[in-house]
This record gives sequence, C-alpha cells and structure tokens, in this order.
Amino acid sequence: MKKLILAFTLMLTWGMAISQETEVIYSSKEPREMKTLMSSDGGFGGHLSVNVRGTEVYEESAILVGGELVFTLNHALNIGVAGYGMPSKVEFNDTENYFDDPLNIELGYGGFFLEPVFFDQEVVHFSVPILIGGGWSGLSDRSFLSDPYNDVIRVADETVFFVFEPGLNMEVNLVRNVKLTAGGSYRYINGSDLRGVSDDDLSGFSFGAGIRVGWF
Repeated sequence: MKKLILAFTLMLTWGMAISQETEVIYSSKEPREMKTLMSSDGGFGGHLSVNVRGTEVYEESAILVGGELVFTLNHALNIGVAGYGMPSKVEFNDTENYFDDPLNIELGYGGFFLEPVFFDQEVVHFSVPILIGGGWSGLSDRSFLSDPYNDVIRVADETVFFVFEPGLNMEVNLVRNVKLTAGGSYRYINGSDLRGVSDDDLSGFSFGAGIRVGWF
C-alpha cells in the first residue's frame, strides 16, 4: 500500500511538473514591437500653414506670401503642396516701354513639397523643407495682387520656369495643434525667358516666419 501511495505521489508530482512546463512553453506573451513604415501609433496627420518671407527680386526688396497644405507620415515626413506669390511692387527698368505706366515684375510659383522633420517631440526642433515645381513671371502695368479689383491689367511679357527651393526651418511647438516656424531658403529658378530679366534676377534667398495649424 505504501508503495502504491508513493508511486501515485511520484506520478502526480511528475504530472504537475509537466503541466507547469507546458504552461510556460505555450503561455501567451506580449507581442514584440514591430517597426513598420505604415505604423498605427497615431503617426498620421497634416497641417495648413501660412508663411511670410522677405526676399530680393531684381535686386529689390520684396515680400512673398504663401503656405503649405501637407500630409504628415509617421511624425517624421511632411508631403504635400506649397506655393507663394509676390504682393509687393518691384518696378522694372525698361527703356522700351510702350505702355503709359511703368511696368512691374510679377512672380508666383509652387509645386510638390517634401519636408523631413527631426526631433518633433522636442519643444524646439528643425526641419528641411524642399519645394520642387514651376512658376510664372510677367511684366505688367498693374500688380495682380496689390490691385486685384482692376479689370484692365496689361502684360507686356511673360514666362514660365522651373523652381527648386531647399531650406532650413526651426519649429516651436506652441500648443498641441499649433506650431510656429522660422527659417530660410534659397529659391533657384531656371528656364525663365522674361525680357530684360534673368534667372538670377528671380532667384535668391528668402527669410521669414509662419504658423502651422493641424494634427501633428
């Protein structure tokens, strides 16, 4: 009888050990972290921005006003469109002007916008905006942006061009859905064919600030 009790005890102990081992082997564990390009950790967003820049066009000081409409991927990359126009008046020196009024240089451009963002969770961080696209420039006797209600705007000459504008921005997380930006860029223009105005006259550095509102 003692032998049977001892054998039963040994079998029960062995069975419990196997059961415990099986539980360890087949127990559910927390899924390991997997980093993917399309992660589902809330890394999608977007913003609308308004920017004002100071620049130089045709060796005269000018202002560019524009903005961006972008989609944010994984908190690290902004992809979208951007565009700028020049509301300030830049007079064109023309000795062969057939109009009664002096001519002004008009400028506007836009295109695809790409912007890597670094350390976006920090209060102050930076980004590298890049704009690639095209634009239009012309010589007119009235400014399109400064005199929008004038129905008679005569254009003496006009051209289209390619534009490439890389830059560097500093961003400040003001509140959860609002960022302030400040930075500079270089506007490289190629292929313009405006009378008396070269690509270099339309190209130049820009410095300014802006505000971004969206879901970051």
